[in-house]
Amino acid sequence: MSARDCSGVSRSRSLLATAAGVSTFVVVALAVTAVLEDRIWPSAFVGLPVGVVAGGLALWVVYVRDETSAGRALGGFGVAFLPSFVVLAAVGIRLSLALPVAFALAVLAGVAYALKK
Repeated sequence: MSARDCSGVSRSRSLLATAAGVSTFVVVALAVTAVLEDRIWPSAFVGLPVGVVAGGLALWVVYVRDETSAGRALGGFGVAFLPSFVVLAAVGIRLSLALPVAFALAVLAGVAYALKK
């Protein structure tokens, strides 16, 4: 079995793009919802659509431009953010602390992945 799917696009590119899209969606949706919480009720009506747009854009950037440093950094961010956020939340760390810590770890991972090649 090859590392390419039917369309000729590598599975790793698809997985990186999906991870980047989902991670970006989570970060942006939670951040926008939290920022607007005191101003708009319910703030998720704004946060979720903004997160979907940002996640879709991140998915597209990584899928189309995965060989660039920006695409690689965003892909590395996506792969690192979700596991670190889930682990921090699972061990009982408040979400208001888990989100920025996971974000910082993922940014470092993304930069390291972009500099790798």
